Amino acid sequence: MKTRMTSLDIRAMVTSCRQSLLGLRVANVYDINAKVYVIKLAKADCKVFLLMESGIRFHTTKYGRDKSNVPSGFTMKLRKHIRTRRLEDIKQLGIDRVIDFTFGSGENCHHVLLELYAAGNLILTDANYNILTLLRTHKFEEDVRVAVHQRYPFEHSASESTLPQLTYEQVQQVLDKDDNANIAATATATATTAISATTTTAISATATTAVSATATAAVSATVTISVSATALPDVFHADS
Repeated sequence: MKTRMTSLDIRAMVTSCRQSLLGLRVANVYDINAKVYVIKLAKADCKVFLLMESGIRFHTTKYGRDKSNVPSGFTMKLRKHIRTRRLEDIKQLGIDRVIDFTFGSGENCHHVLLELYAAGNLILTDANYNILTLLRTHKFEEDVRVAVHQRYPFEHSASESTLPQLTYEQVQQVLDKDDNANIAATATATATTAISATTTTAISATATTAVSATATAAVSATVTISVSATALPDVFHADS
């Protein structure tokens, strides 16, 4: 069972959320617990809940959840800066497991960054990605901190440019190799099944033959004994 979203999962979910959420306004923000937050998005004819769990997942949901009776300080900060703002953009940072939600536009916009690796994090920044508040402070390196008043360190996110550039021919070779491996595995499994079936048949035939031979021998022996036992008195009578 999958417990975390992979980079590909995130790419797919970002694409899905962009289609259904962009343009909706933030009606409210709720905290379910210390790591799970729900943003209520709405417009005239629809209402959607966007669930974010630090370090684990994000997705839309239609199901209501029990909310904290008293909003946390982090929730109050989110409400202050993004409530009534329109969700303008959702993007993945390169191929990293970090999602950037943009609320509002221009210099007055704010970003909510959701980290889905390691212990996770949920970070609120201004338009220039200066951190206003976050769930936890941590370090990428000795001199690079993710903390309030620091700028989010994008240079430490895994970019798509770090991936090796493959040609169409190289991709096709990989796919052909996988196909050949699958064909070989299928052929091996089929041959093994056939051999097992043949072996079973041969064993059954041998056992049947052995049983038949044993039964025939037993019948022959019985007949011989019966014949001999019947003939003996006549032989002794003749001799007498």
